[in-house]
Amino acid sequence: MKNPLFPLFLCLAILQSAGAQTSIAIVGFENRSNWMFLDSWAEKIPDYLQHELSGDPELVLVERTHLKAVFEEQALKLSGLADSARVLEVGQLISAQYMLTGTVDREEGWIRIQANVINTKTGKVFAEKVQSREPHLDEMISLLGRNLKVQLTGQGTYYPKMKIHRYPLIPFLGITAGCGLITVWLNHSYTVKRQDYQSASDMVKIEDLYRSANRSYQARNWMLGVTGAAFCGTLYCWMKNSSPEEILAADTRIIPMFTYQRGETQVGFQIRF
Repeated sequence: MKNPLFPLFLCLAILQSAGAQTSIAIVGFENRSNWMFLDSWAEKIPDYLQHELSGDPELVLVERTHLKAVFEEQALKLSGLADSARVLEVGQLISAQYMLTGTVDREEGWIRIQANVINTKTGKVFAEKVQSREPHLDEMISLLGRNLKVQLTGQGTYYPKMKIHRYPLIPFLGITAGCGLITVWLNHSYTVKRQDYQSASDMVKIEDLYRSANRSYQARNWMLGVTGAAFCGTLYCWMKNSSPEEILAADTRIIPMFTYQRGETQVGFQIRF
């Protein structure tokens, strides 16, 4: 017999589950360097993070179209909101518990992406940052999004770094082995044709045998060069993969803090030790 209170329990469970979700709005990123290619990064990062975080059932993402409409109405820019005293007001307008904004920078050979997550009720901020020596945007966003999920939901594993194995060792190894086998076969063919040429006594056939042996000789030498180049590529990939590039996640030590109470805005910094 079915429990008559089952539908009620089901509704309560659904409401409890929905209430446990965290709503977040990804606002915008700003390029604070003089590198023009990072302008395109600043434009792409919000959409990339939107896609990265949307797969978590604990998070509810505010639609970008809704964000743009609200910001246009309030005459605000999507980037740089963290420096605005209206951050809490806008957060209430878009019905988000957190707003995510950030910066892209390049300094001392490192490309850094910093995400500042602002609590729209208290104005408090925490930050997550990833940095890399090379422009690996997809991998940096993957690590940043993964760690942001941990910070926002309290679930999952925090990863301090990500190794990148981008060098195709296996394809180069296969090409080297294949070219090596072809080189051995061509060398055998050249050896046989050279012996036929050296042992020939018919003057009519000597010229044809010489041309045939010479073609095999040139083909062998050409393939030997290709095999050497493939071997160099294999060795290079092996050396690079033995000490792979890394993307590092680092907590920002100095974080801007905003609080808004009784009509007054307070600005300060939080220092982590």
